[in-house]
Amino acid sequence: MENNNLKEIIQQANDAVSGVSDPELKKIAFQKVLDKFLDNGLSVKSKKNSGNKYKKNVSKNKPSKKSPVKKKEKDPVLSELLQKINRTKYSEIHNLKKTLDKSLYILKICKDDLDVDGLIPSQISYLLGEVFRVKITKESISMALGAATKFVDRNECVVNGGKAFIYKIMHDGEEHVNRILNSAREDS
Repeated sequence: MENNNLKEIIQQANDAVSGVSDPELKKIAFQKVLDKFLDNGLSVKSKKNSGNKYKKNVSKNKPSKKSPVKKKEKDPVLSELLQKINRTKYSEIHNLKKTLDKSLYILKICKDDLDVDGLIPSQISYLLGEVFRVKITKESISMALGAATKFVDRNECVVNGGKAFIYKIMHDGEEHVNRILNSAREDS
């Protein structure tokens, strides 16, 4: 890819997220837009060209079908978290019984130890499955966190063109997780 073309794509990604005011969401949105442009082989047409703003780059050496890659692996936040979370350090998660408690614990881990304040249910589900080998669907996480307004702050965001909610753990949520973990420690 040419250097000028890359600069134009980066500028387009900046323009696409210019309306996002939250710096953390803006960073995530920029990365997603940039990844989408680069993954789809999109390039910005020069100003001389008219018509569509984007065009597909077609290469004869490139296979026509993409190799199957899990979509979540392209999420920069998840990629970083997967590398940083030490599953043995947080093995207490297996003592938690409820979906809400496990989800809050993931939010607490990410906020306190990894400097990531807020995740969407699909990210929580993915981390639970990939790191801790606990199968919980994003739908059940969404329902549990959506009903726990005392424990989390919920803000709407756009993910892959659709509406989602990003959940951030509140003080009451942190205290709830600490109580549950202390209770589980006393029982064992």
